[in-house]
Amino acid sequence: MKDIFLSIEGVQESDGEEPSKIVLMTGGKLESEQGKITLSYDESETTGMDGTETRVIIEGKRVILAREGAVTTHMVFEEGQNHISLYQTPHGALTVSVFASEVHTALEDEKGDIMVDYALHIDNEQVSRNTFKVQYNLGKISPASKAADSLS
Repeated sequence: MKDIFLSIEGVQESDGEEPSKIVLMTGGKLESEQGKITLSYDESETTGMDGTETRVIIEGKRVILAREGAVTTHMVFEEGQNHISLYQTPHGALTVSVFASEVHTALEDEKGDIMVDYALHIDNEQVSRNTFKVQYNLGKISPASKAADSLS
């Protein structure tokens, strides 16, 4: 397992509302084995999921977003595919489906970029359009970088 620096950006757009954006810069771990890359990090208060470990797993053209802790979920993103998953929060559980319109990965040993654009549906109704981008580089996060977390 290697130490990495992660830059994570998420944008959520709902009908009639301004897009909301969250940016998180944090330290994490990279594990690579048998054609699968796993990035893991702990969520913070900035994301509203403090106490949750997030893993981004890349297997070929499939990206999996798995969370365990205060929020628990296992979302699968494959371009042009719909996947159903359970999204459990301290306030209850929801069955959600995600349809990924774009999944891009550019991965190397020491750095990488991941981008997923998807529609989120609850009860067969689209509730938002979402994009998340993850960039990673080998190395540890500096204390100055941690101050860069933002929510807008």
